[in-house]
Amino acid sequence: MQLSPSPNLGSRRQLIWTTVLVTLVVSVALAANYHDITTSLGDTDDAMRLVRVRELLAGAGWYDQWTDRLQPPHGLFMHWSRLLDGGLAAVIWLARLAVSPATAELAVRFIWPLLWIGPAVGCALVMARRLGGGAAVFVCALLLIADMQLYSQFKPGRVDHHNVQIVMALIAGTCAV
Repeated sequence: MQLSPSPNLGSRRQLIWTTVLVTLVVSVALAANYHDITTSLGDTDDAMRLVRVRELLAGAGWYDQWTDRLQPPHGLFMHWSRLLDGGLAAVIWLARLAVSPATAELAVRFIWPLLWIGPAVGCALVMARRLGGGAAVFVCALLLIADMQLYSQFKPGRVDHHNVQIVMALIAGTCAV
């Protein structure tokens, strides 16, 4: 029996466990190095997303895209989809059942971007398996752990649409491969 030079991560079960392991390692590394989200709203996209989610939680209509805070005093119609606002608002609303509203929002701002790492890693590993087999999955997993710059849009506090868009593009790419 000849031993392979790298672990065979080509089976479905091994791929799932590799995805879980890489996701945990990356999430712990990002969580350990996150910036203080209690004093900063991140960039303008994160801050505007929170404004839209807070308006939705306060009773704004689903189809109400009017934003007074941009281009004052006239305001403007926001082009962002409400789907992401709805997801964030739902998770905040559920968290409010257990903790205070302020704590719920902070928890969701911390956890939301980390939740999208798993699907992103899974898509990358599935593409690697499809294109190069089990050895490619091993190499891809090592690269996903070693290159933390890949996760700049997945850091705690990043609640804008970029991390979700990246995952959706990876899903489309995985389906195409």
